[in-house]
Amino acid sequence: MDALPSILLSSFLIISFSVPKSCTAADTISFNETLTDGQTLVSSGQSFELGFFSPSGSSSNRYLGIWYKSFPDTPVWVANRESPVSHSYGVLTVSADGNLVLLNNTIPSRVIWSSNSSRTMLNSVAQLLDTGNLVLKDSSNMNPDSYIWQSFDFPTDTLLPGMKLGWNLTSGLNRYLTSWKTTSDPSPGDYTFGIEISRLPQIILRRGSVKTFRSGIWNGLRFSGIYSFTSTLIKSIFVANKNEIYYMFYLGNNSIITKVTKGKRRILISFISAGSAAIAFSLLTSCMIRRRQKKRGKQSCPPLMNESIGKHSSMLKLGKLLTGQEIAVKRLSRTSGQGLKEFKNEIILISRLQHRNLVGLLGCCLEGEERMLVYEYMPNKSLDYFIFAVVLKLRTDIEQMCRADQHRRVSLMWQNRFEIAMGIAKGLLYLHHDSKLRIIHRDLKASNVLLDSSLNPKISDFGIAKIFGGDQVEGKTKHIIGTYGYMSPEYAVDGKFSEKSDVFSFGVILLEIVSGKRNTRYHHPDHYHSLLGHAWLLWNEDKAIELMDSCLEDSYVESQVQTCIQVGLLCVQKLPKDRPGMSSVVFMLGNEGMALPEPQQPGFFIERSSIEMDNFEKCNASNAETMTMPEAR
Repeated sequence: MDALPSILLSSFLIISFSVPKSCTAADTISFNETLTDGQTLVSSGQSFELGFFSPSGSSSNRYLGIWYKSFPDTPVWVANRESPVSHSYGVLTVSADGNLVLLNNTIPSRVIWSSNSSRTMLNSVAQLLDTGNLVLKDSSNMNPDSYIWQSFDFPTDTLLPGMKLGWNLTSGLNRYLTSWKTTSDPSPGDYTFGIEISRLPQIILRRGSVKTFRSGIWNGLRFSGIYSFTSTLIKSIFVANKNEIYYMFYLGNNSIITKVTKGKRRILISFISAGSAAIAFSLLTSCMIRRRQKKRGKQSCPPLMNESIGKHSSMLKLGKLLTGQEIAVKRLSRTSGQGLKEFKNEIILISRLQHRNLVGLLGCCLEGEERMLVYEYMPNKSLDYFIFAVVLKLRTDIEQMCRADQHRRVSLMWQNRFEIAMGIAKGLLYLHHDSKLRIIHRDLKASNVLLDSSLNPKISDFGIAKIFGGDQVEGKTKHIIGTYGYMSPEYAVDGKFSEKSDVFSFGVILLEIVSGKRNTRYHHPDHYHSLLGHAWLLWNEDKAIELMDSCLEDSYVESQVQTCIQVGLLCVQKLPKDRPGMSSVVFMLGNEGMALPEPQQPGFFIERSSIEMDNFEKCNASNAETMTMPEAR
């Protein structure tokens, strides 16, 4: 820290001859009170805490910092980032001239850091606000405009809600973020993040003097070079007048932190939501962006090898947000066919959608060829994990065996299955009719339905979803991507998709929920039909109830099972015009006993060859199935 004015040094000598009192107020410290190592100030709403800490990897260096009280390992502001205190000798107090000072409590006391305000105030008090702002003010004046000094004017590596990023043109104050030098050294690092005003104002990320990112100019709603995402949780403000130029954001609950962190191989700018747990993909509104520095080589994000979610990704329980909410990461396979366009598409759609039966997106990682999405963690994995109850086992010939686990199937009783089916139907109805956008999912399947701790279903994987606008009722593509067994005939053959193609996929899932069997891997000793074909045969023989999973015999409601089978067959009819809309599906499932239309022949009602089914014969006795993964989409 630069040398302080002699007037401050004189006041410190006066303080050293007095006997200071320990700070007794929960969130304030006044003249002649001290805050020593081991003591903390806590904001009135218990959101933030100020005290001394040592970064990871640093045993003796102590720093005065502010952190979320529920997340103490991540400081959001550091006072003496360039001048650590050795061991536990740090003392924070208010000097005689009204400045905050940090002393090394040795004889004689040495000034480590000071607020260094030119405004003197005899009755000043320092207070930690519930915004995370440490302010120095007149104890009798509560007006924020009269603050003597505030930490929000001197950010370190974190932008909090309500904190200004930018310039006070009158005083020349420039508020910008600077990364830590290393994870164990909070002194200023190579990266800076702030507003440059040499021409039209825009936000610039620099590594030293080299620009690595720029936001583009503000167009009245957002920065022109950043993806546009609508968020009801976060409100952005950009002010440019003769006195100030700054960016600021607010949110419904003060729980987002924005950090600039220099890692060993990358720069991380992250917006972490604690209370709302919502992070959308936008640099200065609600996104988490990882930018690889190309000069540092071709290393990639760490490999994630865990539960399969879809055929192109893996899910990994990663950690917790500030509220304790667990998060999961979905890693897109490099060979999945889901490229940057699909990755952005998924982020755009999920960030605009809010429904209890849709998975919540919390953030993303884009680093070289690696693409990851951060979701709310689903402790019960996916629907297929329960109804098919597969456990993957790697054999020496690299073939993965799937053996049915009867216990998991039994644990998902009929009422659970019915409520899951209703939840999926309501989520799909929201996508088709009730959201601001009309969305066709195009890849609805059991593995893309995640289950939370209460077994509530959450539709996921919007990478190939399409938005329909205006009066559009159908789309067509030559690039057919989906999952065999769930694709409708018109989509699989001609590339045509609509709401009715999603309805077909839902019908397949509904019949899988009832039967506990996969459509494409269904095996029957008397024929080579798929599950849809088998259901159709039973329906025509008035034996539809025989489709039901045998483990449901003690919990099922026959009328509900019959309704689900009939609705499932209505949904998988060959012609799109014959299939009901999702509003009708929800109505039929929710009104037990009503007269339903008779279903017509399902799509793909053809028998598979015996050669195609030979692979399943060896698993027949144990009700298991064999598959090789990954499977082409």
